Amino acid sequence: MSNFSTKNVVVEEEKKSVSKFLSYGVQEAAIIGYELKTAQSGKQQVILLMESPKVQDAGFEPDPSAKFGGKVGRVQATIYFGPEDKARVDEFIQFVAIIAKKLGVTEKVDAIESSNLEDYLNKLMPLIRGKYAWWGIAAEEYINKDNQVRYSLKFRRYGFMASLDEMKANPEHIKPFDKTSPYDYKAVAVPSADPDFKTQEPEDEMPW
Repeated sequence: MSNFSTKNVVVEEEKKSVSKFLSYGVQEAAIIGYELKTAQSGKQQVILLMESPKVQDAGFEPDPSAKFGGKVGRVQATIYFGPEDKARVDEFIQFVAIIAKKLGVTEKVDAIESSNLEDYLNKLMPLIRGKYAWWGIAAEEYINKDNQVRYSLKFRRYGFMASLDEMKANPEHIKPFDKTSPYDYKAVAVPSADPDFKTQEPEDEMPW
């Protein structure tokens, strides 16, 4: 006859997995590289490869692309644009100028000139790579080919970055993330009652 008792039962601690990937929100991270996506039209999109500081959580296994043992993510820096799209080019250069200022490398970045986007990025990366700062990262949902809800990451349009010193002096130097704001999180209609949500991974397709 069975005896219902918890005496002498050893309870195993549940092991919680830690995601290898960056999520949306106000994040401390460094640029570790870039991707340049080219559309059939020839227009290009800049995606920055980002990594958080080293994760100390027990059991964390960083993605092979990690440089410092942190969480990694692909964050859209631009939409697709070409050299003829002056407004978009100017917007991207302003974006780079802000990064340079926050990282304290304005003079060196100002010395870079190129008429080719890829060449410009190759010259830029050694000056801004591996330097930590705080970033306001937004998310935009999309539905993939398997009818699952995913989200891609992109930088906030305004107030997207702060230096380590700025955040140390004022933790709200970057406006706190607000998932109810369409500027921080843009949702799509859910295709089913129980959508399969997943943090963006390197192989996920971008919605642009």
